[in-house]
Amino acid sequence: MATEPVSLRALDLSALGREIEHSSDEGWTTARHPVLRAEIESLDAASRLTIEIEESPGFDARWSVELRTPELTARHGFWTGETPERLVEFFDDLARSWRGWVHDKVLSAMEHDFRLRATHDGTGHVTLWIGFGPDLTENERYWHLVAPLELEAGALDRLAAQMRAELTVP
Repeated sequence: MATEPVSLRALDLSALGREIEHSSDEGWTTARHPVLRAEIESLDAASRLTIEIEESPGFDARWSVELRTPELTARHGFWTGETPERLVEFFDDLARSWRGWVHDKVLSAMEHDFRLRATHDGTGHVTLWIGFGPDLTENERYWHLVAPLELEAGALDRLAAQMRAELTVP
C-alpha cells in the first residue's frame, strides 16, 4: 500500500496534542464561547503567530496557537489556567524594556503547553522564541516545536497596544 509523502510546509501537529482542532467557515477553531484573536507578524512578514483564546469565565480557557513560517505550519490547542491579561502584561513588559534586557523574558503556560521567550540582541532586534507542545519540560517522550519570530525593538510599543486591544475583554 502506497503512502502519501508528508510536506513539512503543510505539517499539522494538532492531532498529536491533547485536543484536536476543528475547522469552521470562520477559521480553524470552533468554540462555544466568543474567541479573542491576536496575530504577531515577523519583521520580514514571512512568519506569523496566531493566538486564539476562548472568552470563558475564570481561568479555564481553551487556547489555540498556530505558527506559520516559510518552512512549516503547525497548530496546537490546549486548556490552560492562564488569562489573556497575562499575555498582554508580557508584551507590555517587553515594550517598557524596548532598549534591551540582560536575561531572557519568558511567559510559560501553567500546564507547559505554550511558552514565549524573548531575547534582545542589543542592536534593536528582538527574537520571540515560540514553543508549544503537550509538555515543554525536558521530557523527551512528547513532541514539541520551537521556532523564532524576529521583531523590531522599536515596534514593541505598537505590538503591546495591539495585544491589549485584541486580547482585552470589552
